[in-house]
Amino acid sequence: RGVCMYKSDNKQSEGKESSKATIEKITNNAWLVLFFNICSLFGLILSCVFGNQWCILVFSILLAVLICIISSYLIYRVFAVRRAKRNIEKTHLAIRKETGELFHRFFHDLRDCNSFLDKNKDVEERVFKYKASLLCNQIEKIFNRLLDIKTAVCIKIIKTDTILNKSIDEWEVKTFVRSSSTSDERYKYDRKSDKIIDNTDFEIILRDIGDFKQQDYFFAENIDRFREVFETKSGEKFRNSHEDFPYKSAIVVPIRIKVSGMHPDLKKICNDDDFFHVVGFLCIDSEETFDDEKNNYKYSQFMSSLKYACAISDSLYHFFESYLIKEIS
Repeated sequence: RGVCMYKSDNKQSEGKESSKATIEKITNNAWLVLFFNICSLFGLILSCVFGNQWCILVFSILLAVLICIISSYLIYRVFAVRRAKRNIEKTHLAIRKETGELFHRFFHDLRDCNSFLDKNKDVEERVFKYKASLLCNQIEKIFNRLLDIKTAVCIKIIKTDTILNKSIDEWEVKTFVRSSSTSDERYKYDRKSDKIIDNTDFEIILRDIGDFKQQDYFFAENIDRFREVFETKSGEKFRNSHEDFPYKSAIVVPIRIKVSGMHPDLKKICNDDDFFHVVGFLCIDSEETFDDEKNNYKYSQFMSSLKYACAISDSLYHFFESYLIKEIS
């Protein structure tokens, strides 16, 4: 009997729990709650229509409160949007103004450097490097502002004893200058020159590699991702002379000019006006990535900075052409 009574109590308890769960499920059903609320609203409206004074009063109060809430919200939104627009315009204009000032300072210094080189023919290499480092620092400031992060800038030039060789396989690059804020660790890579063919980011600018056609410049918003895509599409290994390179994104732009625009003393190196004469590369990198992800405005910042890098690189040609003429002579 004790066992039977125990089982019977359990069944009764389970039944109560089941009923309670069913009731909670019904009362928590959003659609059901909405249905009853609509029914209550219709009931209140019908009561007003048929002249129930209390219902009319309650309905009028609720309607007035609702109108006030909606009006207040709309007014707040209108002013909030205007305020946000003013803030965005103010911020954007401030960034543009600062960027413009940085560009002005760079081109001002570049003009003075070119003027100095034109007037002085016997310029020592240390003077070239000093003036190039000043320009490098200006470029770093520009890209720190454009990308809103810390960047590192260096300029690599093609060694004169290899650029005279028409085979790109023999070309070598060496770091000419780095921006002064670059970490000391980066300078260990500057002790020796590197072959172009050992660096995919340079080689891809100078010739076709697999399915990757020759490009005007190299960029990778995420080096690791680019490496995977490149190796899959080209069937070749992504090469870098220094496997432990510290950067995660990079922009590399050639410092070049059409052969037809070369200085006469150099034009004898090339005889095809449709080709470019490349003296070196402007390299900008950072330890940040700029992946193309939803709501990631940094990707847009990175992509919009590419043409600025091209413009700066083009403007550097005359300076380094002067250096090359001195080296060859």
